[in-house]
Amino acid sequence: MSLDSVNTTPGGIRYSVGGEAFSHIMAALSVVEKVEGPLTEEDKEIALKYLDSWILSLGSLAYIPGMVDLLSQSVKRPITEIFNYVSEEELGEVLHLIALLKMEGIVEIIDVNEIELRVRRILNGLGVSDSELEKAISDEPPGKIERLASALAIALIISLVSGDLWKARSP
Repeated sequence: MSLDSVNTTPGGIRYSVGGEAFSHIMAALSVVEKVEGPLTEEDKEIALKYLDSWILSLGSLAYIPGMVDLLSQSVKRPITEIFNYVSEEELGEVLHLIALLKMEGIVEIIDVNEIELRVRRILNGLGVSDSELEKAISDEPPGKIERLASALAIALIISLVSGDLWKARSP
């Protein structure tokens, strides 16, 4: 699979491969971690490339004042533990759908409330409580999908680089 963040079908429809690829890589790395111990910096760099590919497929992330600070204190579990809460398939599908919504705005065929529930389940799996999440994803502009995409991207980054590196940079 390529690291390209967006592909186009022969009919001209754009789609993201980064989210599903990231999910597969994280599933493999979670097994590696169980067998061999903590992930190496090389393992994390590989995962970050795939996460970066997904983030690039989003176009841009909405800046929400205070979101990084809120999530840096709320994310309590490393990404490798996410599969105790959601399946590899669900993670990949949610990342894919978020990218589609951001790229194409096809809200009429994707239930935004269902996506929100699934994003909440992922963020809960990383240790973010619903009350903490509510502070970040209100219905105020930018829209809910933009806020969910930003919260998810930030939380995934934090959970991937968690540990000494993130703690040293956090206030």
